[in-house]
Amino acid sequence: ITQLAAEVEVHLDFPEDEPGETDDLANKIACLSEQTQKILQRCRAGALLQSGAAVALLGAPNAGKSSLLNALLGEERAIVTPIAGTTRDRIEGTLIHNGIPLRLVDTAGIRAAKDPIEEIGVERSLEMFESAEVCVWVTDASIPLSAEDRRHILSLKEKPHIIVLNKNDLDTCVTIQDIRALFMQSPILEVSAAHKKGVEELKNLITEHLTSNLSLEEGFTTASHRFLEELQNCLSHLQESYRITQSASTQADAIAASLSYARQSLAN
Repeated sequence: ITQLAAEVEVHLDFPEDEPGETDDLANKIACLSEQTQKILQRCRAGALLQSGAAVALLGAPNAGKSSLLNALLGEERAIVTPIAGTTRDRIEGTLIHNGIPLRLVDTAGIRAAKDPIEEIGVERSLEMFESAEVCVWVTDASIPLSAEDRRHILSLKEKPHIIVLNKNDLDTCVTIQDIRALFMQSPILEVSAAHKKGVEELKNLITEHLTSNLSLEEGFTTASHRFLEELQNCLSHLQESYRITQSASTQADAIAASLSYARQSLAN
């Protein structure tokens, strides 16, 4: 990056000295981007093996999130009652599946809060919605899909997510086909948390989401979260540099600025 940035900056100081054809410059930036992407993937793989990932169990009250947490952990971690809204705060438990630590987080049911305590719980659920590496939206398949469920599932489309149709041991009102008609790209799984059916399949699906495009065997285990962020920033600036080379009027000063930002990201 430093060498290429220097070439472009020399061209800015001495415009009569061409650093090379635009295609050659674009190829060098593309090569740097590819190398950075590979390093980033290896660092992400290492961080996943070392620190694991947060998996949020989200949904309306009484959808069976706490029962699902217990089924996934194989122990009675969360209190389960027929009363909607039993869970008021986050409840966590960790398991290792396919070599990956999964930090499972049971959350308060998402709905219009009925009191200040529940309001805090719902706010924390929405925080997990934003921060979790994978969101598992749990739906009670024994009752019709609500407008609130549809709205929240739609908001998940930009995040790695899984839709779970829970309580499939009961008479069902919602099927995979019903959900597929509304959310064609979402992975959907039928589960009975009460009878532990579909639980292993859910664990597998979660780890598949997390390891997509990653090679765990080649992971670097020493990369910090901050380093991952800065490496991602570096890659973004390199990709921006490449996009500039593909524009109708390639601007050396804009390329130099993007390469400088890429270099600074790694120096932070």
